[in-house]
Amino acid sequence: MMNMKYFILLCLTFYTPTVDSITEEQIKDLWNNMKTGQNNYIVYENFLKYYEDVLEEDRMEFFVIITMFRTDCTCKVLSMNFEKFTEAAKDGHIPISQSLLAFRLLFDQMAPAQHKDYVTWDNIKAHYGDEVYGDLEEKGVLAEVEKFGKKYDGEWRMDFGGLKRAVNIGYLQLITSNKMLQQVDR
Repeated sequence: MMNMKYFILLCLTFYTPTVDSITEEQIKDLWNNMKTGQNNYIVYENFLKYYEDVLEEDRMEFFVIITMFRTDCTCKVLSMNFEKFTEAAKDGHIPISQSLLAFRLLFDQMAPAQHKDYVTWDNIKAHYGDEVYGDLEEKGVLAEVEKFGKKYDGEWRMDFGGLKRAVNIGYLQLITSNKMLQQVDR
C-alpha cells in the first residue's frame, strides 16, 4: 500500500503536460506539396501556387516569410531550404490549410461583432466548448497560445495573425461551423 502511494506521488511529480504541435511528418508533407519537382528550395511563387484564396495581405505575408527565413541559393531569387521551412513552420508562419479562407472563417466565427479585430479566452472557450477548452488548459496548450496574444486593459487578446500562428503550430484546431462554410459556397 505504501509503495502505491509513492508510485502515484512519483507519477504526479514527473508528469509533464504534452502539447500537440505540428509534426515533422506534417512539415515534410507541406514541403513536398509546395516545392517544384526535385528542387531543394521553395520560392515565393510556390506559396502563391499552393495556397487557395490568396489575398493581397497574404501575398505580403508570404513575402515577409520568405525574406525572414531565406537561404542563400544559386537560383538568384529569394528562396527557403527545408531547414528554414521547418523553422518557419514550427514558429507558426506556414499555413497548415491550403485554404486561407478557412483561417478567416475561424477568426470571424470566434470574434464577436463588437470587436472583430481580436478574440479573448472567453471567445476561444465558447468556440471550442468547455470540455475541449478544459483539455487544452490541462495539457498546457493555453499557456502556449497565450504567447500569441497581449494584455490590453486587463484582458488577454489575440489578433488574426496570432490565431493563425496558434492554428498552424497545432495548438488550436481549424474548426469552423458548417453554417459558415455553407455561406461561403453560395
